[in-house]
Amino acid sequence: MAGLWASEVNDWNALRKTDLYKSAQMENRVVVNGTESYVTTRCPIRINGQRLFSDTPAPLLGQHTEKIKEELL
Repeated sequence: MAGLWASEVNDWNALRKTDLYKSAQMENRVVVNGTESYVTTRCPIRINGQRLFSDTPAPLLGQHTEKIKEELL
């Protein structure tokens, strides 16, 4: 059919090898407990043209609950 656009569909390993994925710098190394680390994807949003990277992981579920309760009560 003329006029239909299609794109290649990749699995995760094939996607990570593409030049476009590499140029987007979508991977970020996160350090846990100061000793262990892992690679994850990062937020694609840019602020003032800058990509966001951080080696700090998201908090554990409920990690700050008590502190928040103390601040609110």
